Amino acid sequence: MSRTLMLYRHARSDWGQAALDHERRLDARGRRDARSMAVFMSACFAREHCQPEQILCSTASRTRQTLAVLADMLACPPGQILFEDSLYLAGCEQLLQRVRRLEPGLQRVMLVGHNEGLQQLLELLCPDAPCKAGGRLLATANLAMIRLDADWHRIQPASGSLERLVRPEELGSL
Repeated sequence: MSRTLMLYRHARSDWGQAALDHERRLDARGRRDARSMAVFMSACFAREHCQPEQILCSTASRTRQTLAVLADMLACPPGQILFEDSLYLAGCEQLLQRVRRLEPGLQRVMLVGHNEGLQQLLELLCPDAPCKAGGRLLATANLAMIRLDADWHRIQPASGSLERLVRPEELGSL
């Protein structure tokens, strides 16, 4: 049975703020990109019947802000979104272990988080994925949709197929 793992990197944040890293908020471009991506995903999920059944999100302010726009558009019911401290700056191995612990009945799951962990997980699961954005697969506000033909707990390196990689600046051409 095929499963879909969506990796959504937070939109661009404001490095000029004096706040702690965990509390950094989106800058103007980040808010604009988060909205563009939310509009795209909302339409795509409705058209292709591929809305995530569960969304796991880092507790950082910038990930929460990035997700908030999408969650409003999708009208996510209570319990669909889980905020997890362990996803804040999680490395590839931590993310992989979390994916392996997903409920077996779930078919489509989204992780909203940070690099380098998300990009490394994408590279681990899909080693043939083409690089974009100056050698980066996941720049800010990018979404990767990965098809996996295994149960969550059986996912191994190179077991995924990158079905779609969406960047906000490319949305006008889609």
